[in-house]
Amino acid sequence: MRIAIISQYLPTAIQGGVPRQVHLLANKLVERGHSITVFSLYEKPFDAKYNVVVVKLPSLLQKLVRYKKALGGIFFPLYVARKSFSDFDIIHAHGDSHFIFSSTPVIRTFHGSGLEEALYATSVLTALFMLFIYPFEFFSGLIADRAIASSKSTTRFFPFIKDVVYGGIDLSKFKTGEHKSENPSILFVGQLDNRKRGKLLLNIFRYRIKREIPNIELWFVCNARIVEERIKTFINISDDELIDLYQKAHIFCMPSKYEGFGIPYVEAMACGTPVVTTPNPGSKEILDNGKYGIISNKDSIADELIGLLNDKAKREGLISKGLIRAQDFDLEKTVDRYEKMYEELIKRKYDFQKDTRL
Repeated sequence: MRIAIISQYLPTAIQGGVPRQVHLLANKLVERGHSITVFSLYEKPFDAKYNVVVVKLPSLLQKLVRYKKALGGIFFPLYVARKSFSDFDIIHAHGDSHFIFSSTPVIRTFHGSGLEEALYATSVLTALFMLFIYPFEFFSGLIADRAIASSKSTTRFFPFIKDVVYGGIDLSKFKTGEHKSENPSILFVGQLDNRKRGKLLLNIFRYRIKREIPNIELWFVCNARIVEERIKTFINISDDELIDLYQKAHIFCMPSKYEGFGIPYVEAMACGTPVVTTPNPGSKEILDNGKYGIISNKDSIADELIGLLNDKAKREGLISKGLIRAQDFDLEKTVDRYEKMYEELIKRKYDFQKDTRL
């Protein structure tokens, strides 16, 4: 199949999240023999097996987007809609497809909702921007031939969505390691200042955990370097380095205020590391309301972390449960689901054209 994928961001612009999911999906589809072209504002990642068409903006708009990446959410949909998709069998949009009206079938995957993002935004401007985007998101789902959500929680904001396809990870890479770190360790992946609430974990570590467990280490995979005793920061690391941290950490903690999905929870479980987090739509769904990990409010999460660090048997029990749960998010299953949908939509278009010729 000749597949066009629309994604404003690629891993060359933003690590993790939707860009990472798009990258993994596109590479896996190429491995299965499909011709993949991604339309994006950003350049091709070094390990991409697919083609990339960089959507050019006028120089002034390009400067604005370089200054503030989020502005691409306004301009990119307008300019990607000008592209011709007549050479493709299917269009798979991961956002920003609001104005695409094409005879080529369109699948629109929702990885979250602007409305829900607005509810948990850390600034008024971000909230207003997300509220502005939401009606366009809603419209893009209505005009798509098929609308998909990457989590059940996302369907609350798009009532027309009937299908859920979870994001996936490569379980041949994200797997258990040989041993945990010598000193007890907590791993966090995400930004310090946004809804991931890295600073909350940092303060809990400083004023509670470090005092009760003197040899504890806190590992931050984030965008800012912290120079402090018993804290290690890792910036712009490779997948192999990230997997190594997941495998060696005693606990993974990402106390997010909001996650539409939350792929790091899955990555941690697949690598044999128990998860401790706070309630959010993603954590509740992935951990099945606490069946596969610990979900605690922010006021008691320090007690949960300390208790789990001191209870090896409980950690091992959560590791076993997490390994089972991670199988539900196998990238191969994700690609299987999408391939089937592509084939169904292409067949529907072919049958329609055949009927109109009779």
